[in-house]
This record gives sequence, C-alpha cells and structure tokens, in this order.
Amino acid sequence: MESQMLSVQTTAGSQFDPVKTIEFKDFAKSYDFTHISSSSKFSQSNGLIESAVKTAKARIKKSRESYHALMAYPATPLENGFSPSELFMGRRINTTLPVAKIQL
Repeated sequence: MESQMLSVQTTAGSQFDPVKTIEFKDFAKSYDFTHISSSSKFSQSNGLIESAVKTAKARIKKSRESYHALMAYPATPLENGFSPSELFMGRRINTTLPVAKIQL
C-alpha cells in the first residue's frame, strides 16, 4: 500500500459502536487507523462525507463495473479544482480516465 489513512470519521452509528461490535475495532486496529465519530445530529460535520457518498452512488449507477467508478473517484476534481488524491498525496494518480494533454 502506497499510503495509509491515519483516521476515519463516521457518524456515531450502531455499526461503529465499539461496545456493541468488536469487528470494526479489530478492522481499525489491523489497518492501523483511528476511528473518529461525529454526531449524526450535527449534519454540518457530515456534509463532506454525505457529498462523497452521493457522488460514489451516482457513479456506481452509471458504471457497468462498479469498481471502475470507485477507482475513478479519487482522481476526479472537486469544486476547488483538485482531486481527492491530489489533496491527500500531493499528486495525480493514474487512471483509465481520459486526461487533457495540458494536465499531464
């Protein structure tokens, strides 16, 4: 793996409750990341997450092979002009998406 996430933020859903489920806690430990939960009642903090989920669902619906859509998401520019991979890793990633020569 080229890089690893340091933390994952989710809503405080029951599937992430460390008291009720040990699976997610073990998953987080095995992949070496921390889990940060936010209140589902404070929707402003979840806006970016909801936007990313909406985008991913739309791409999956349009794609015959859903993994292609999910792999393309990190390379797709956001409103600020940068893709999630550029913001996270500081560079563009290779995909099967066509790219203008000026962007190479």
